[in-house]
Amino acid sequence: LYSSAASDVYKRQLLTVNPTSVGGIAGTSGNGPTICTGQSTTLLLGGNTGSVQWQDSPDGSTWTNIPGATSTSYNTPALTADRYYRAIVTSGVCPSATSTVQMIDVKNSVAGTASANQGICTGSQPADITLSGSNGNIQWQQADDAGFTVGLINIPGGTSSTLTGALVGTLTSTKYFRAQVTDWPCGSAISNTVVVTVSPQTVAGSVTGRTSPLCIGSNTGTLTLSGNTGAVVKWQKQLNGGGWSDIADTNTTYSEVPTSTGTWDYRAVVQSGACAAGNSGYTTVVVNSAPAITILPEGNDSVGCNNDVFVLNTSISGGGSGTITYQWAIFDYGTSTYSNISGAVNDSLHTAPLTNPDNTLDKLYKFKVTYNRSGSGCAAASDEVELTILPTPSLTSTMEDCAGTVGGGEWDYIYTSASGGMPTYTVNDISGGSAVVYTSGGEVLKIYRTPMGAGIHTFEVTDANGCKATSTLGKNTGLPTTLPNVLTPGNAQSQCILKGFNEWVHFRKQGSASEVIASV
Repeated sequence: LYSSAASDVYKRQLLTVNPTSVGGIAGTSGNGPTICTGQSTTLLLGGNTGSVQWQDSPDGSTWTNIPGATSTSYNTPALTADRYYRAIVTSGVCPSATSTVQMIDVKNSVAGTASANQGICTGSQPADITLSGSNGNIQWQQADDAGFTVGLINIPGGTSSTLTGALVGTLTSTKYFRAQVTDWPCGSAISNTVVVTVSPQTVAGSVTGRTSPLCIGSNTGTLTLSGNTGAVVKWQKQLNGGGWSDIADTNTTYSEVPTSTGTWDYRAVVQSGACAAGNSGYTTVVVNSAPAITILPEGNDSVGCNNDVFVLNTSISGGGSGTITYQWAIFDYGTSTYSNISGAVNDSLHTAPLTNPDNTLDKLYKFKVTYNRSGSGCAAASDEVELTILPTPSLTSTMEDCAGTVGGGEWDYIYTSASGGMPTYTVNDISGGSAVVYTSGGEVLKIYRTPMGAGIHTFEVTDANGCKATSTLGKNTGLPTTLPNVLTPGNAQSQCILKGFNEWVHFRKQGSASEVIASV
């Protein structure tokens, strides 16, 4: 009401008085203040006075008006993270009031990543298994199969991001592990599966199947590993116990040609999964050097004369340490084959006297010896030698019906005739007591005088090859025992003519075709 002094008239004015703004209490209905990611909920405002403007914030500090959100209820969009809500309430011209803040707790079960697969030996504990990147409460699970349908259990105490080996305990079979992560009220999320492969203890087994002994250059035969548990990591070998060396082969069989002689051992290295590796039992292969034999004629002599006996010695090597065997054989040039010599089974051979029946050309003989050792794994070795029998000279000695006197002595006269073999010749009276009175060139003819009636004489001829022959002349009772008459030259009936000067002696009857005149 007011008055005007001029007119003294009173008027009435309406005044609106607004109540004080009251922010009220923000709450929820429907899914409530805790929801799972991707869900929405309804906000309700109660106890407020004034008009409403809803605001939201990601952190409760920075607020933004929500367009159109002016009623006491508000349906949120699908949320994937925590969100804060409040209402700004204004009563008329009164100052605005702010409601309580309602946080919407957005839950999300995140399984994360478990690591890592591993292998252990039976009776061992696994290494720790870790879970990273998860969100929610953790419960580790264990099963006997990858589908987690057999033997599934929640591991007691397995609620942290690390599942320790001590918590799992020792294992004797392969197990499967995973984490079940739950961020209530949301459903559980399941991590990837970690496999702990449990291997049986390594059993190295044994190696069989070798060929032994064998000769250098031969194959060991197939070495086979059996009775093993686990895979072959490699093979190994050693020579004469000198230490093992690796062979890059992972098969259960192996063979090779050894590179040197000696005693070779072979084995396999076996490993079962994560268990310690083991060495199999080894097998031994004895590798022998090839046998060799050389014939060594005694005196290094392979050329001889008629009826010579040769001694053939041998030198051997290789063939291992078994019992030695020899066999000598002789070659037949007619059939080009060897025939064993009966009883010739020693390391040397004394040949039978070797002859040269033709006695004009060289005669060849060929011998072979075969050598081996029992159990050597090697083929027998052999060697050959060729012997040459040279033509042999011949010698005749003749005492003619002649006699003579020289220096007061009375003499019978002998001449020798050499032929065959290889001229020139050397002729000697090996029984002694004679004197040379004539020698032709090359000693083809040689004349001796011996004391009259002296008896047996043996003469020997040696040709240029060293071959020898002998001739023995006994006392001839028909020969003169006294000096013959001295007749005149040219008397063919005379037995012997002595010239009057320097003792010229006729051998054979004077005037015969074979008459020889010698000056003594």
